Amino acid sequence: MSLNAQARSSPHPNYSHIVFAVEEADSTSLSARLNAECGIWQQDRSEGASTYFLDPDGHKLGIHVGSLQSRLQHYRENPANGVRVLDN
Repeated sequence: MSLNAQARSSPHPNYSHIVFAVEEADSTSLSARLNAECGIWQQDRSEGASTYFLDPDGHKLGIHVGSLQSRLQHYRENPANGVRVLDN
């Protein structure tokens, strides 16, 4: 660990974030804990259960139930504005 005197004090304004895959069985309790203890930066609007939270340094993180394949299938069946799934 290091102390960075120039660390930002609020989240970066862009959408960049890191999401960790979690098992469905763990999702509800983990989401409840994150909601209680962390800053939530976005409400869940994805095809699987997700929680988007901030770490103490303002980094945007998330947890998500699902896989790349389930997300691609969702967008094939429910195309969002501006989203294209490129299959072979």
